[in-house]
Amino acid sequence: MNGVQGRGRTGYTTGCCAAAAAKAAALALCKKETVKSVTVALPECRTVQITIESVWFDSTKGGASVRKDAGDDPDSTHGMLVSVELEQSDENRFYAGEGVGTVTLPGLTVAVGEPAINSMPRQMIVQAIQSVTREKMSITVSIPGGEAVASRTFNPRLGIEGGLSILGTTGIVRPFSTDAIAETIRCSLSIAAARGVKDPVLVPGNIGRNAALKIFPGSKNRIVEVGNAWDSAMQRIGAFGFRSFTVVGHPGKLVKLTQTVGDTHSSRSLRAVDILKNYLLDTGISVTEDRITTEDLLLSLDSPVREKLLKDACAQIALSLDKAVKTAAAVKCLCEEVVLVSMSGEVISGWKRGTKIE
Repeated sequence: MNGVQGRGRTGYTTGCCAAAAAKAAALALCKKETVKSVTVALPECRTVQITIESVWFDSTKGGASVRKDAGDDPDSTHGMLVSVELEQSDENRFYAGEGVGTVTLPGLTVAVGEPAINSMPRQMIVQAIQSVTREKMSITVSIPGGEAVASRTFNPRLGIEGGLSILGTTGIVRPFSTDAIAETIRCSLSIAAARGVKDPVLVPGNIGRNAALKIFPGSKNRIVEVGNAWDSAMQRIGAFGFRSFTVVGHPGKLVKLTQTVGDTHSSRSLRAVDILKNYLLDTGISVTEDRITTEDLLLSLDSPVREKLLKDACAQIALSLDKAVKTAAAVKCLCEEVVLVSMSGEVISGWKRGTKIE
């Protein structure tokens, strides 16, 4: 199975692989054909050819497997088998086989208790089957080894238990794209809203998450992990009826938001330590020593200078996030509070709406 060519070698989502396996399974069950490849229709109004690894059938069931190729993207499911087994039924019904998780929280596009296969992959799978037969099917999707891999993903935080989720929206995996992260953020925001949250707490990662749990007791349902994809979060946060949002994290990540809201990955953004040094230079303070980390730089400053630097950074982070939300949509969901914490999770600075920016 060869990925579509472009900026780096692209691959195929788990949903696309499942659709291909479903089509091969339908051909096996309904026409007793064992194929080596199938054509699958993508939501982008084009088709792709997918290699089939194995096919099996008997008098009542048919199945097939595809080995996922994620192209040049560091996808955790690259190389895993995606299998679909079909059995004729009175309705199209999805089941979670080995390695596919089950939804346990409201807010996703499928109901609690359903296999964690989102609406677009379901549509692709059913469409693939219907290109072969109009018979209704029981559809069991399996990803052997998926439960172990899922423990290293966002799935447990989305309330998906027992295995992986299938969340693809385009069928194509683009190298180092934020598509999957953006969809995960949207799911996380949707789940928070479904649980009655009005003011989510956005964090870059574990440091912010652990700190937020201490700073805001009982806030587990409010926390949404953004990673580096702040542009995706700001584009989506206005769609869920939140009153406002709070941001908690280490300045090594959040200070980057003073420049522009976007991708804060180290390979695609300025270093936070350089941003702070430039700000200090603008105020007449030159840092001549080579300070490698943000904390190293902050500890080198006198307390009044450090406090003012961090207060100003907090205020600018909020302004930048507000601007991004207003650009995305005409909504009133704006940043209410910014909290900066140390590597150990201790609060080192903060800002709340209504605070004067000096």
